[in-house]
Amino acid sequence: MDCLWGEMYGSINACQWDGRITKEQADHMRTKYLFGDTEEDL
Repeated sequence: MDCLWGEMYGSINACQWDGRITKEQADHMRTKYLFGDTEEDL
């Protein structure tokens, strides 16, 4: 699972730095798919 986590994290970062997604979109995807959906707790 750790390998897949790293792949997802890297893909999100690459898309953000390539300009394909915004920082806000990247942050949302990291929160939802990598760190658990805890946005409602913020």
